[in-house]
Amino acid sequence: MKNSLFVVAILLGVMTVPYVHAGDRPVRGPGDPFIVECKEPIPPFTLGKNSNPTKAQVEKLCKCIWDKMGGWEKETSQAMMEGREPSALYQQAFPARFGQRIKECGGMGL
Repeated sequence: MKNSLFVVAILLGVMTVPYVHAGDRPVRGPGDPFIVECKEPIPPFTLGKNSNPTKAQVEKLCKCIWDKMGGWEKETSQAMMEGREPSALYQQAFPARFGQRIKECGGMGL
């Protein structure tokens, strides 16, 4: 009985994943945005629904974003990824600065 519940839990978890990787590009449903998950301590973010970057392009984008972040941006990003709460000032300022980093690194064109 416990094994059956475990298998059901795994299947439910797999079915709720927004995409799965097939080779070098993720397979998504129509209209789903591209979700970027970086190895750097950067919160997951989305690109446009028509974005279709390769794994290499995603890795390059993530590295560029991380390299362009300043000290407080990196601290805020790391805190968010670790479940810690950054200061209110940094929380408010981070989204605009993060969006700027995505643009600077060419993320809007992928």
